[in-house]
Amino acid sequence: MPNDKRIRFQKPSFRQRLEAQRNYKRRTRTMPEGAWSSFFYKIGVGTTPSKIGVLGIFVFLIYFSFIPNLFFIKNIKIEGAGNQQAENISSTIKSYLAKKNPWPRRNLILLSKTKLNAYLLENNQNILKIDGITKDFPNTLRLQISIRADTFAVSAPNGTFLAGSDGLIRSRLDPAAPDAGQQPGLINVKITPQNPVFAGRPAFPAELAEMLKIFTEGLAGAAKTGLLSFEIPGAPSTDITAETTSGFEIKLARHGNAQEALAKLKLIYSQLSDPEAKNLYYIDLRFDDKAYVCYKNTACAHDQSQAAAATSSPETLNP
Repeated sequence: MPNDKRIRFQKPSFRQRLEAQRNYKRRTRTMPEGAWSSFFYKIGVGTTPSKIGVLGIFVFLIYFSFIPNLFFIKNIKIEGAGNQQAENISSTIKSYLAKKNPWPRRNLILLSKTKLNAYLLENNQNILKIDGITKDFPNTLRLQISIRADTFAVSAPNGTFLAGSDGLIRSRLDPAAPDAGQQPGLINVKITPQNPVFAGRPAFPAELAEMLKIFTEGLAGAAKTGLLSFEIPGAPSTDITAETTSGFEIKLARHGNAQEALAKLKLIYSQLSDPEAKNLYYIDLRFDDKAYVCYKNTACAHDQSQAAAATSSPETLNP
């Protein structure tokens, strides 16, 4: 029976091979002693040439990352700032590069632009915005900066401060300085916040700062007058009072639109005669679809709620 499969199971050679497979044991490599030997063992490097190659790569990476070389930052160029401001920003950058960190910072290739951007905005109040960070190889770092210029003179119960165009307090004025609360060339703002004002904190939100700037710039064209100051009371009030150089006040809503308020103001003022304009007490622009005018020596709704003003104001103009 040449095709009978049972015959082969009776052959000694087959039984020997089957027994060998049953008793087979996989050979295991013994963990070598020593740190470097264990390291090479774990990464699967066994021959001497391959070990030398791995060591060479390791040494090169250490040199490339941490030891001064061609790609280490040697030049810092600041664009968009004056000499003194550029030096100040460069000093902040050098402080960031000098900080000890597992990830190398001085190497231009490995430098994180995102982390540098965040560090500068947090630690340098001269910077309003970073428009760009460029790596100019092999070793020059370039930054395009928008400077935070002093825009507001902010008078608070605990002092008078200078604030940037976004409302961030930059420094405190000397209380003994003449006219500390009236700074020419700046927008003067009186605030009564719930908490004391300090440098490095916002006096008011950036959106409100933008509104105040727009209204100040357009005031002369809308009502032929200039601005003395804004007054922003604390919560729960949502009003803003603008005191003009002509002696009358303008009431604004804190969350209103400056352009719309200017357009309404221009329309109202164009309808006033010269005697009426000289006798103005205030113009109320707090409402979306109405505006109210009050004259001196007239019973007005001054210092009342918006609801009362809407019913008792002496004159109403609908732009």
